[in-house]
Amino acid sequence: MIFRNPKLRLLISAIAVFGCDSNAPAPPRSQPSLIDAGDYAPGPYGVTNGDTIADISWSGWRDPEAADYDPAAFETISLSDYYDPTGDNGYKAIFVNASARWCSICKMEQRHIRDHRETWEPRGVVFIEALFEDTGSGPAQPEDLVAWGKVYQINWALVLDPQNKLGKFFDRAASPMNMIIDARTMRIRDIITGMPDDSWWNQLGDLAQ
Repeated sequence: MIFRNPKLRLLISAIAVFGCDSNAPAPPRSQPSLIDAGDYAPGPYGVTNGDTIADISWSGWRDPEAADYDPAAFETISLSDYYDPTGDNGYKAIFVNASARWCSICKMEQRHIRDHRETWEPRGVVFIEALFEDTGSGPAQPEDLVAWGKVYQINWALVLDPQNKLGKFFDRAASPMNMIIDARTMRIRDIITGMPDDSWWNQLGDLAQ
């Protein structure tokens, strides 16, 4: 329809620009991400001692025994779950282990991890164990995590890492990998491959005070 009246054309144009309701709400602004909001330690991120570690997420169990080692009970577990810059949540350090089912030293280490967990968890150290390969050096599957957890009676956070997200921190041929992270800053305190001795574990004393 063509409006020949100039005043009417001006009125129609004004309605098109401003809308029928001058009190209509403005379009929503984009929301900042969780990391932008300060829910995780800021970068830059790195992979060596002293660097801030980027957030990593896996599927697994926080309490494998309570979940009855059932893959249907998998939940998302992230490093950011334990970032505690103010100390309000009681997390002081994070111990991360990367193991493979083919790795004999990884199997031997399980008893030592259990012993050290009994010492350090009450002092604010979180324990996370990631399984990245099966007995044939292929990507670990849920059934591998079930077998690993049951055989070694793991009752700390146990996660599946078939993409080997932790592989950037170590040479898989030198498995297992053990890492200590400061939960207040998410900086890597130390990374070691093989089974560490007691002096390595004693570093936790500097963080868990």
